Amino acid sequence: MKGKSEIPLGWEAACITDIVDVARPVTYGVVQPGERQSTGIPLIRGKDYSSGEVSTDDLYLIHPTIARAYSRSIVKGNDILLSIVGYVGLCAAVPHELIGANITQTTARIAIRKGLSYRFFLHQFRAPEFQAQVRRFMKGSAQPGLNLADVEKMRVLVPPLHEQRRIAEILDTADEAIRSTEQVIAKLEHVKQGLLHDILTRGIWQTLRIGSFTRVGVGYVGPIAPYFTSSSDGVPLLSTTNIENSGIRSLGIRRVTRAFDRANNKSRLAIDDIIVARHGDSGESAVIPPGFAGAQCLNVVVIRQSSAVYSAFLARLLSSEMMRRRILATKAGSVQGVVNTSEIESLVVPIPPIAEQRDILDRVNACERREAIETQTWVKLRALKQGLMDDLLAGRVQVGASA
Repeated sequence: MKGKSEIPLGWEAACITDIVDVARPVTYGVVQPGERQSTGIPLIRGKDYSSGEVSTDDLYLIHPTIARAYSRSIVKGNDILLSIVGYVGLCAAVPHELIGANITQTTARIAIRKGLSYRFFLHQFRAPEFQAQVRRFMKGSAQPGLNLADVEKMRVLVPPLHEQRRIAEILDTADEAIRSTEQVIAKLEHVKQGLLHDILTRGIWQTLRIGSFTRVGVGYVGPIAPYFTSSSDGVPLLSTTNIENSGIRSLGIRRVTRAFDRANNKSRLAIDDIIVARHGDSGESAVIPPGFAGAQCLNVVVIRQSSAVYSAFLARLLSSEMMRRRILATKAGSVQGVVNTSEIESLVVPIPPIAEQRDILDRVNACERREAIETQTWVKLRALKQGLMDDLLAGRVQVGASA
């Protein structure tokens, strides 16, 4: 927290205990909630606001008798909840539909007093400077947490009310832009996955086992360190870590010697082959582009290019949520805990005419391009919001009242 000389003109430095309703001091909630009730008083747990907003779905209900025993921790609309165990430092505001609910012992209720903006302090509690205080006050190693006395001592800056409201308004607007962009991204992902799901379930095209129209093998499996080389003449080696979003992640690719390549032609890749992760992010698939023709591969399933299917189309199907679940199910039943070639060979996939495969892929790619644009916008909005928090909450940029 800033020294007195650094506090903006008209602002004050205070402790949390100075900004709460004196009749409703900082407190934690129910220690023993008892059995879950079918009807009763909602109990807000840390996981109910892990997203930063209090979810009203699937709330734990406690018996009214227990709730009455903890009347001191009953919440009102706009109270701020601060997690003191588990999701330490996470905070959210209580929505008005949960007036009269209670909290658990892992949450501190901070009831901002009248004459102050709870939205301003909610943003301040989420800011890096306040979160640094949270980390300094945390105690314990097995389950770190905060005690109420330390929460009350945490420092905040208090500008005049009109500035609090204006700052909160600006930051709320930034948050809304971020949320809207996240919703667009989620919708585009849903459309993409829905398209791939329809392809796998509509039943209007012939279906074939992958092993019936192409060869399936596995990359090199065995000690690899002796074959690494720093020579630019070495052969690129692709593994599970290089499979990303149906493409090849080129960062960090190791190379192996030419002698290794000559001795392991079965694990040498060609253009339009598909590699599938066997472990880790199992089922994630990527098509080999021209720049990696002749590369070697390590411990991945290799599906060789086939005239029966457009490789990029098949890779998209394999990377879809529905197909990934099937692949993960076969991995769970494997003694080695990896995806085996026989399991990939036995997967049944729809095979539309090549022209339709390309058309479907174009539609999926269009979704992804839009998703990438929206993701870039989201990243910029997050950076803008962080900059606004740094400037506004510290008083480096002064604001007037909203029009």
